[in-house]
Amino acid sequence: MVEVGVIVFVQIQREPMKTLINKQRVYRTDPLLRVKQLYLSPKGIEGVTEQGETYTDVHHSEHPNSRYRGNNSLSFGFLHHYVAMRQRFGSHIADGVAAENIIFKMNQQYLDDPLTDLLIIRTRTGQEVVLSDVTPAAPCVEFSQFCHGHDSSTADLKDTLRFLDNGRRGYYAKLPKQDYLVQAGDILYRPDRSI
Repeated sequence: MVEVGVIVFVQIQREPMKTLINKQRVYRTDPLLRVKQLYLSPKGIEGVTEQGETYTDVHHSEHPNSRYRGNNSLSFGFLHHYVAMRQRFGSHIADGVAAENIIFKMNQQYLDDPLTDLLIIRTRTGQEVVLSDVTPAAPCVEFSQFCHGHDSSTADLKDTLRFLDNGRRGYYAKLPKQDYLVQAGDILYRPDRSI
């Protein structure tokens, strides 16, 4: 395995990121909650705070207003993509606002490498969390409008959707088939391509 990065922080969505305001769907960031650890299970994701409080992600099957659809995924993103988004759209694009569960910092030599469909997180306890079926998360219209400060033309929006595509908006991976805890400091690996 090749070490490609490290978890910088983890977070959950307490409620949906999109809401109706004046009959228009709007992207908002206040449902996000940074936590100390993520508890991953086949049912979904829960966040554990520094104080030991547990919050259920809105995509978890047991959330009271669940967005669970039977195939929900873990989402993750990278700090260098946020640098690029801030350069293009401005300082309101804080790290993690695209609502990924895990934010990684990539090792410098792997910034431009394409991701494989399999990645592995090695936890502090030595467990290996397999992230399978890794795919880019398609950017949505509402997040693209948020990037523009909710003020964009149709041409701007199309250009923004293209810019945010191919992983810049983040990635999805299947939730593991057993339970794990992940947190900042856990290491991201990929299979060694030379084997």
